[in-house]
Amino acid sequence: MKNIKQIIALKTFPALHVVLWAEKLIESYRFDSNTLKTTVHSGLYGSDNLLEVISLFESKNDSFTIEKQLQIHGISVLKQH
Repeated sequence: MKNIKQIIALKTFPALHVVLWAEKLIESYRFDSNTLKTTVHSGLYGSDNLLEVISLFESKNDSFTIEKQLQIHGISVLKQH
């Protein structure tokens, strides 16, 4: 059974590292926006295994009229999934 859980930024790093930034040190993508109260990090789990992650932070784009807007900061699906 798969389920989505809200997680802390630190839990996203292993999946983001493997898929997006394997050539960089894990410490190199600690962004200030990761720890803002308005930033949301979610993980898709299968059993107890993390399969996918997404991080969203508030960002205003004047092209849209909706008041609260979120921008994808990082998204990762582990290769085997």
